[in-house]
Amino acid sequence: MNNEALAINNQGQAVGHSGVYGDTTVHAVLWENGAVKDLGALPGDFGAFASGINHTGQVVGSSYDTNGNLHAFLWAGGIMTELSTLFPPNSDLYPTMANEINSRGQISGMATVTSGKHAGEVHAFLATPADENDVASEIVARGQSSVRPQSALPPEVRQLLLRRLGPSVAKLLQ
Repeated sequence: MNNEALAINNQGQAVGHSGVYGDTTVHAVLWENGAVKDLGALPGDFGAFASGINHTGQVVGSSYDTNGNLHAFLWAGGIMTELSTLFPPNSDLYPTMANEINSRGQISGMATVTSGKHAGEVHAFLATPADENDVASEIVARGQSSVRPQSALPPEVRQLLLRRLGPSVAKLLQ
């Protein structure tokens, strides 16, 4: 139950979310070669969904806590990394949803502005790796814990998310 594929690449790999056996949550998953791989969720989070995959198998998506707060992630080389840890330290954007990743490792998604007169607003973002030849090395070199904003999702963003994820995840976020 609660299985849904959200994206596929030209290698025949698909990503999405799947219910965890014996539990009420869903995890981000990767389907390849007739098998499903549980990508899990970020540490401390309740569930996750994968929404994009590129030709090299790098996966993006969002993880969420029990309050419905979203945290964008990048999964590469078997490691799930909170995307905010890869943003420049002085960035006032906190990525909540990573929707797509292309062959150059560029990630599109949604982020919350964390400071200034636009604090709390949700903006689209395009993140380009500093080293487009090796996104995974950036994860190892720059991965660290981040401070997550504790604000709830704005109602319009929550509704957008619920429509995109469908009823199986929507009931978990309400």
